[in-house]
Amino acid sequence: LAQVYAFVFHCTMSTQIFRVLLTGGPGAGKSSALATLCDKLTKRGYHCIVVPENATVLLDHSGGYDSAWHGTVKHVRMQQAFLRYQQAQEDAYASLAELRDQPVVIIHDRGCLDGRLFCTKEQWEQVLSGCGATEEQLLKRYDLIVHMTTCASGMEKFYDFGPGSSNPSRYHDVEQAKHADVLAQQVYIKHPQVRVVGNFTEFRRKIETVVRYVFDALHIDGLGGPRIRRTLLRKRDNSDCPCGWGGPPPGG
Repeated sequence: LAQVYAFVFHCTMSTQIFRVLLTGGPGAGKSSALATLCDKLTKRGYHCIVVPENATVLLDHSGGYDSAWHGTVKHVRMQQAFLRYQQAQEDAYASLAELRDQPVVIIHDRGCLDGRLFCTKEQWEQVLSGCGATEEQLLKRYDLIVHMTTCASGMEKFYDFGPGSSNPSRYHDVEQAKHADVLAQQVYIKHPQVRVVGNFTEFRRKIETVVRYVFDALHIDGLGGPRIRRTLLRKRDNSDCPCGWGGPPPGG
């Protein structure tokens, strides 16, 4: 059965801001979707801001991850550092967005709850407790969440990882990528507006579906006028690969 949710558009006193989170398993095509979204949003008159993924940058500039931390309190402390940094980074970009005189779309390359993918349930509870945060509070930082399914799920021949691949820093093998993808869906499933984009035989259709979901949300709320509520239906996705749930491609 479809579930009905109230869709709340975030608006500041001077600037209208719509916050999109792109998430998903490794090898999902998030980088391509980000580039395409920014290009099309800019051409439509929106100011586009991208909040970059932070864990890789922090580790690259601090000597990398020490495997001895795995399963210890140091791993928890590292994830707490990531979460605090992510929140501060998102808040900083939001403050800059408020300075704009045109509607702003903030696209987050992963979000505050992505750290859950790299923690046990007990570790994640410690992370949240140490940061004084709850999952409910963190979910409210985003208006729309778009989950892009990893190509390792159903289209394994296009997935590569490790040295010599198109993404040498990617370390998940196919099965690990599938597991991470499923967990990422579970992490954000409590958000009232989630769209899951499955895999298509043509990659461009996957990117087009992401763009359609975002533009459909923008059209519904218009980015014009006061804070309003709309009713949307959560349905199953009609992609070539029945991976996950979301609405059917708008207009499709």
